[in-house]
Formats: sequence, structure tokens, C-alpha cells
Amino acid sequence: MIIFLSVRNFKLAEQVDLEFESGFSTLTGETGAGKSLTIDALSLLLGERASPDTIAASADKAEIQGIFQLPSDHPSRKWLMEKAMDEGDECIIRRVLSKKSGSRAFINGSAVTVQDLKSLGSLLVDIHGQHEQQLLVSPERQRVMLDAFAGLQPAVEELTVIFDELSQLQSNYDALMNRSDADRERARLLEFQIEELENLNLEAGEDERLHVDYNMLAHSQDLIHGVAETVDGLFDMDGANIARMLTQYQQTLTSLSQHDPELTGFATRLDELAIESSELASDLRRKLETYEFDPEKMNGVRLRLDQLHATARKYRVEVNDLVSLLERCVEEFKSIAGDDSTLTKLNEEISFKGAEYDQLAKTISSTRCKESKSLGIAVTRELKDLGMKDAVFVIDLMPQENRRAWGKESTQFSISTNPSMQPGALSKVASGGELSRVALAINVVSNKGVPALTQIYDEVDVGVGGGVAEMIGQKLRTVSENKQVLCVTHLAQVASQAQHHKLVNKASGKTGISITTLTSDSRRLEIARMLGGIEITERTLEHAAEMLDAAGAAN
Repeated sequence: MIIFLSVRNFKLAEQVDLEFESGFSTLTGETGAGKSLTIDALSLLLGERASPDTIAASADKAEIQGIFQLPSDHPSRKWLMEKAMDEGDECIIRRVLSKKSGSRAFINGSAVTVQDLKSLGSLLVDIHGQHEQQLLVSPERQRVMLDAFAGLQPAVEELTVIFDELSQLQSNYDALMNRSDADRERARLLEFQIEELENLNLEAGEDERLHVDYNMLAHSQDLIHGVAETVDGLFDMDGANIARMLTQYQQTLTSLSQHDPELTGFATRLDELAIESSELASDLRRKLETYEFDPEKMNGVRLRLDQLHATARKYRVEVNDLVSLLERCVEEFKSIAGDDSTLTKLNEEISFKGAEYDQLAKTISSTRCKESKSLGIAVTRELKDLGMKDAVFVIDLMPQENRRAWGKESTQFSISTNPSMQPGALSKVASGGELSRVALAINVVSNKGVPALTQIYDEVDVGVGGGVAEMIGQKLRTVSENKQVLCVTHLAQVASQAQHHKLVNKASGKTGISITTLTSDSRRLEIARMLGGIEITERTLEHAAEMLDAAGAAN
């Protein structure tokens, strides 16, 4: 609820600081004193459109600040937490209007948009005045009121989550479908490329190996002749080979080593060379056996190289990159082909989520249908107490073909105000005063379900008097059992029912207003003034006291 309001240079209010109490408070004062200014300031604070004309003529800017007390489990706390602006049990909202720079808004010190003010404000305060009457006739507002009465808010919130998830799934499915034609064309190209590259039977490093093979085949005769000659020189059968000569030299040095011991080392080295030359000759002989002059094979290798290089030129890559190109094509094809399975999966999820939505929406529809009748009967009964004895209030539920975040039907409040007419849409049948009383009646019967902590009624009693006015006051008192209620009124019958009374006066000597909280004596005097008459007599004061005593005794 609101516990403090500060107004600076707003319309007639140069400086007003006002504390609010829980329960039912009333604002009274003579016509033109500025009673509705408080309501206008709160409306602006909670997101109404700002105008430079509302700034006092003597000032460059106006400032309105409100302090609200929030229960820990109230939806406003969740809203603030989601915006990272929660600071505990109190919330400070400030709005600054400037003739030069326009409007700025702050929640707990953080700059916010006007839309943020409206969003949070709808959870904090309901203002029932001319503007609120426009809201009352909106189908969205009517549905929220019905759901509050029926206790459907948790179910509707759950349905909204399901609807959002379903909408996201459908959006993903549509996006995938929209690009599927291009993807299918790309998949056909990839499939051809993959087939072509796979038919090459590519191997990593094949290009280098083929070049080596081709070079060997092209020079096979030179290789055979040169290696054979080397083998013959190292080791042949006529005894004139290097290995035999090295062995003879080793034997000679071994014999001479008896005369010079150092020759033993040289003899050993010659022996090692002989062994190594023999092994080298054997290895070269085996290598020689691998050489062949094969023009047909050489032509095959050349054709394979031409095939690889032609393919590489076609795809504008190096030959050694053809293997990785194939891998990339396969991966991309799998990804695109996977879109079909993704579409299938998305379609299954949409069907499942849609069924989940439909089941919950059906339950909500059933409850709405039942509770709409109960709410219609209850509001009709309250309207009779509020002076609309012939009124009949009904709620029409109109099925919607498409799914909506709140369900599959829209809501329309209808009313007839005399027995000879059929109920018609509230927006077309009810007058301004009747709309205010309808709002009050709805709040009386569904007050606990309405999230707003504070209910404000601006002259809800227009056009009534006597017992009906007193009944309006009693109904406001009833609403205040669960909500903070603030009412601007001209009628003593309404004001006398309030628990707290604030008087609005024009400030003397300057343009402005003052608001004071009345004590029991001053309140009796104000109620007497509201009862009327040129002069306040003892009898009028006694009447005022009786009204206050009766209201106190009844409550």
C-alpha cells in the first residue's frame, strides 16, 4: 500500500507531503479546493501521460514521489526482482517533469520507462475514476477481474507459460520450414559432390605418393642400370669386388700388427667396412628387384594424378585438401539432413505442448463458465444495494478460434439497467456514475483476488445521495478489510464511513493547497459542513456526530 506521497509544483500543489494509513481514508473539501489533485498526482506517478501544463507556472519542473509498502509474497516483489530493483519491503517511485527536458521516472533509484511505471503501477494501485472507467470496459480488464474472482490467476499464469513455449516452438518450426527449400537445393548439390569425391577413393597424402611412383616409373631404366652396376661393384661373383678387397687388406694389416700394434685398430675398421659393404650390396640387390619398366602402370599413375588435379581445380582447393573437403561436405549434409529430423521432433513437441495447452485451457474455460454466472449474480446483488435496483449484470464468454495466452475465450461484461431492456455491453449501456458503482460492486465481491494493494475511488458517489450514498460508504469500508482504500467524495454519508479523514483546502495568501488529517472534533465539523446549510448549527453538528458514531458502531 502507499504510505507516503510527496508533490512538488504539480498543478496547484506547490508543496504537499501526505502520509497514508491502512484501511479506508477519505479526502473531502469544498468544490475547487483540489481534492482530485492527489489522484492525478498518483496517476502520473504510476505511468499516466505527462504534460508540461501540469507543472506550476512559477516552476521549471514538478516532482512526485511515492513510498509503497510491499508484502513479501506480493506480485510486485517478483516484478521488482526480475528487474533487479527489489530493495525489500518498501518501494520508492519518483517522477520528474521538466518544461525543458520532458519526463523522467525512477523506481528505487533506477531510471525506468513510463511503460515500467504502468506495469508496476497496475500491481500496486487501482484508480476508479474517469480513466479507470475506460479500463473497466476493456475485455482484458474484464477477464482479469473474472479470473481474480474465480481464483484462476495461477492457472492462467501457467497457461501463459505454456502458450509462450508453444509460440516459440511454432516460431522455430516456421523458421526451419521457410529455409527448407534452399536447404534442399543445397543438399542435392552436396549429395552430388559427396558422391563424386567418394568415387575418387581418396587417401590422405596420395598426391605425394603418386608423384614419387610416377617419377620412379619414368626413370625405371636408369634406376635399374645404376643400382645393378653399384651392386656388381660392391659384390660380384668374379672375386674382384670391394668387399673381398677390404677383407684382403684387413688380413694384411692384421699380419703387420705384430710389428706395430696400432695397426690392429685399422684392421678392425677395415673388417667393419667389409661387413657393411656386403650388407649394403645385399640391400641394394633387394631394392633392384622392386624396379620395373612398366609403361602401362606409369600411364595409370599419370591418369590418376590428372584426375586428382582436375577435381582439385574444380573445387578450387589443393589436391591434399580434397579429403578434408569431403569431410566438410559430409558434415554439412548431415546438418541439413538433420533439419528434417529436427522438424519432425519440433512437430512432435508442438503437438505435445498444444495438447497440454488445450487440456489446461479447457479446465480454465469450465471454471470461467461456472464462476462467471456466480460473479454476475453477486455483482447484481451488490448493485441493488448501491441504488441500481433494476440492474442485471451478466458476463458473456465468447469462444475464440485461436489459442491465446489467457485461454480460448474473450470476456464481455454486460448490464441492463431497467427491466424492459436486454443486457448490453457495459461500454454502451452504463453511464459514468454507473460504471464506478459497477467497479465498486466487483471489488466488493472479488476483492481478495485483485492484486492491487490500494483501491482509489474518485467521486464514485456522483449522482446518488441518502441511503445509497451511505451504502456506498459501507461497501468501501468492506473493501478496505483487505485493501487500502482512498476515496474522494462530496457526500457526508460516504465520508463518515471512513476510518481516516483528510481535508483539502486552498492555501491562504498564495496559489496552492493544503491537506490536513482531521481529529475527531475537526472531522465532526467537516461532516457537518458536508451535510449542507448556510450556517452550521448545533443540530447539524449533532447529526454529524450521530453519523460518525453510527459508522463506528457498525464497524
